[in-house]
Amino acid sequence: MVIAEPSSSLISAEQYRKFSKPYLEKLIGEVGLDAVLHICGRSGHLIREMVETKARAISIDQNVPLGLAINSVPKDVLVFGNYPPSNLIFENIKTIEENVRKMVEDVKDRRNYVASTGCDVPSSAPIESVKAFIESCKKFRRDSLSTST
Repeated sequence: MVIAEPSSSLISAEQYRKFSKPYLEKLIGEVGLDAVLHICGRSGHLIREMVETKARAISIDQNVPLGLAINSVPKDVLVFGNYPPSNLIFENIKTIEENVRKMVEDVKDRRNYVASTGCDVPSSAPIESVKAFIESCKKFRRDSLSTST
């Protein structure tokens, strides 16, 4: 289950602990499914708080440094992110492939990282671009696994 929380990035960590986190914790606890918690926007100041909700994974937008997120979570919590979704509209296939490689290069050895877009893929993104993104993620993961063994 993915929980997309669109506004918590606009408040402080203290306000998040008071106004959002308790309700997210309750929702995640009562649903009884593995949850992916996505907070839109600049949520870097909330990474540890997001983990404390007991979400199985956190999802970050493109404006949250991937290294910050991956280094702020326990190894049993997945981190999804953080390719700029609008780039799938504007970038050519080669650029998408290059940018996927750049995105995952520093976290390629982390088993709890899942390459994904930072938010929803725009409906106007060409299907070829979406496929190129997915295939680039798969290829880079295969290549990094084969060189690490």
